[in-house]
Amino acid sequence: METSCHANSSHICTAVSRAGWINSSRYASPVPDDLNPRHSASHPRRSAASGQSIDGVDLPFQTFTLSPDTRELTVALGGGPGGARGSGRSWTCDLIAYSCSAADTTGTRSDPPPNSVLSPDGTKAAFIRDYNLWVRNLTIGEDVQLTTDGVEDFGYATNNAGWVKRDAPVVSWSPDSRKIATFQHDGRGVSHMYLVRTKVGEPELEAWRYPLPGDSVIFRIHRVVIEVEGPNAPRVVRLQMPPDAHRSMVSDHVACRVGLCDLLWYPDGSALAFVSSSRDHKQAWVRVADANTGSVRTLFEESSKTQVGDASATENWRVMPESNELIWWSERDN
Repeated sequence: METSCHANSSHICTAVSRAGWINSSRYASPVPDDLNPRHSASHPRRSAASGQSIDGVDLPFQTFTLSPDTRELTVALGGGPGGARGSGRSWTCDLIAYSCSAADTTGTRSDPPPNSVLSPDGTKAAFIRDYNLWVRNLTIGEDVQLTTDGVEDFGYATNNAGWVKRDAPVVSWSPDSRKIATFQHDGRGVSHMYLVRTKVGEPELEAWRYPLPGDSVIFRIHRVVIEVEGPNAPRVVRLQMPPDAHRSMVSDHVACRVGLCDLLWYPDGSALAFVSSSRDHKQAWVRVADANTGSVRTLFEESSKTQVGDASATENWRVMPESNELIWWSERDN
């Protein structure tokens, strides 16, 4: 399991399942539990401590806090895509003894709501209520409504691609936990799918929006940045661009394990880079948006006669605002 630490956030680190360098002297790569004696020794204890089953190659958290002496890490188990998922408690793990115990969280700490996404610092949880996005302050237990104009078929952070749907929101927290990148999900005019559940007595009909091949209307996403903390919070900043097709470089869904697919926050949370994909996956536009004003710049366009392919953010492209450079994967010649 690789750990990637944000340069501007002390010891807040992000866990991803890809091999790579942690720093100039440490390299990490994922190893299955049955091949890694440390994993096999550590995870059963962690499961016993948290009271839940944990897969060593699918850990239920995306961030952790590493102690200054690198001997301990603290994880919060809470919500869904883009954040931790699990029991809603924090655990401190001794990396020498490979044992975990409940973290000392003095004061009044609230549990995250079901199907929520924790912030990187573990103090807030984003969730959907009545088609709008809310956030719970886990320190004081206060729920704050972030958006107000969400309605059926045009709600915020909706996790529905038709062929797959979940209750947890699709959000990407900024590294400093002060902003959220998400979208207003436009399903108006999209076809319906129906499912009849057979059971004793009256059958149950389930209907949901489901774009079908050949439909003239598919899901669209209206991208927004929501300021969660700040003098004007909560504040919704709409990106100054037409809605994107509900597509990513990876698939026909925009929800990935770490939040929105094809989206990278700048380390200081001032901007975000993302990729817009066409419905047929033959075109992709790399863009940068100002998180405070919503202004959008298109850096360049990638195209292919078949499909552009998977240039996933964790592997094949990176923005480097310090040097004003971009690394991009491409099949183009020269």
